[in-house]
Amino acid sequence: MAKLQMVSLAEEMKKNPELKEADIQSLRDWCQKQPHLPQMTDSELALFLHSNYYRLEPTKNTIDTFYTVRTHVPEFFSNRDPVNAKDLLQMFKVVMNMPLERTTKDGYDVIYGALSDFEPSHYDYTFNMKLFGMVMDLWLYGKGTMKGHVILVDLKGLVMGHVARFSPMALKRFLYYLQEGLPVRLKGFHFVNTNPVMDILMNIMRPFMKKELLDILHLHQSVNAIEEFNIPVDILPNESGGKAGPAKELFAAEVKKLEAHREWFIQEEKTQRIDESKRPGKAKSATDLFGNWCAKQPFLPKISDSELAIFLHSNYYLMEPTKTTIDTFYTIRTHVPEFFTNRDPVGSKELRKMFNTVCIMPLEKRTREGYTVIMGQLLDRDPANYTYNDHIRDLCMCMDLWMYQEGTTNGHVICFDTAGVTVGHAARLNPMGLKKFLFYLQEGLPVRLKGLHFLNTSPAMDLILSMMKPFMKKELLDMLHMHSSMDSVDKFIPIEILPNELGGKAGPLMELHNAQIKKLESFRDWFLDEETRAKIDESKRPGKGKTATDLFGVEGSFKKLDID
Repeated sequence: MAKLQMVSLAEEMKKNPELKEADIQSLRDWCQKQPHLPQMTDSELALFLHSNYYRLEPTKNTIDTFYTVRTHVPEFFSNRDPVNAKDLLQMFKVVMNMPLERTTKDGYDVIYGALSDFEPSHYDYTFNMKLFGMVMDLWLYGKGTMKGHVILVDLKGLVMGHVARFSPMALKRFLYYLQEGLPVRLKGFHFVNTNPVMDILMNIMRPFMKKELLDILHLHQSVNAIEEFNIPVDILPNESGGKAGPAKELFAAEVKKLEAHREWFIQEEKTQRIDESKRPGKAKSATDLFGNWCAKQPFLPKISDSELAIFLHSNYYLMEPTKTTIDTFYTIRTHVPEFFTNRDPVGSKELRKMFNTVCIMPLEKRTREGYTVIMGQLLDRDPANYTYNDHIRDLCMCMDLWMYQEGTTNGHVICFDTAGVTVGHAARLNPMGLKKFLFYLQEGLPVRLKGLHFLNTSPAMDLILSMMKPFMKKELLDMLHMHSSMDSVDKFIPIEILPNELGGKAGPLMELHNAQIKKLESFRDWFLDEETRAKIDESKRPGKGKTATDLFGVEGSFKKLDID
């Protein structure tokens, strides 16, 4: 096993006339007064000083942040065994990260990243960042101070499937580490071979990037564009248009270097972490570092990173609309008990009756655009057995499983077969119930709705639509489609993905329905827990708490609807 040999302080002082012994001594003295910090060598102190252009106070902040992040972000900085860690061994087959041998024309060193396996299901952002951090450690500690650093990523092979595997919180944590904790003089952050997918990824990243990082970030559709920034294409691996050699050979050499330093990585994890029990003042936590908007909203329930990813994705990674959607989602689920309580798929008599009246299930296959489809249909056509609130309760339960299990998708389509719907069913609808669901659908549900389709429509659906329209925004009306026959459906939804009874090949309707009921039943404990956990505490909402009246007005206050 190789020992990591750092550049000595004497050598660093020869390289950098600005590096003064007095500054190193000042940092030594400061470190002695920081009992929570691990022991640091003079070479490490020189690295941090250099990265901060020899300013002492910023250097102290960077040192503290560097070790604090590495302590509180175990997903990036633990289990870093390059020989035995299964996640790393998998990443070695999927991505390549390595420093390049030659520098830019400005004398800046370059670290390169690219996909070697384009299959999105094999990619994991967290494991990628773990690998990147390890390569970066050997680079920084092995080479010492550098004039400047450039990160260059070849995006060849990037597709939407990869973006879906990024966690916004993980991106936030890496970008915070890059900007606040990593001892580098970052001079450029370049992405080559970009495509429209990168625009979506940028929308996720941008909220976590300071102006200084945005100013040095550059997206290039072609590799040759980097020449404008004094980065010769020749220094890149062959696959990116350069002459440095085959990328896989270069990365294989980097992996051998990682393996040779296995003991260093294992010891680093044991010895180079913060001891929060010894920190002067209040100990820090991951929340202190990455405290998000949700943590500052005491009335909201706890929201997981996966849930945040769904909300962000549904709002195309725009932060302010995402915040509004989160608030609306939980507020409605708190103040509309007729839809969001009594959700026991086994013990609720109302739900058991509805399971015999309507079927609701996601379809296995997608549209040509890659949109997921949720399908609904009457099983019992007798209006006397139909209850709108119970129908929507069932629908929302199916949509919850649909969203949380499917995760982020290109888009969502809702499709109802209205065969058997009569004026008797319309009579069992009420305007306030329609208003509440349509408000939830348009303002609170974390979906990218691409279509709302009603199949086999009859004059009764015209009546129902006239009741719905006052509560539908233009965007929803624009994606609403009424199909009196199946001929027009295939333009939007391939017929073959539908149940057999509608001319498709998805399987018999009742088999699909029964499978969905079993799935709901298997998640009984989740529904029961969610009903008590995922609610707003209005007593903790800043300002005045909200009520159902604030959201929807007073029951019975509707003017007479004009029904043609």
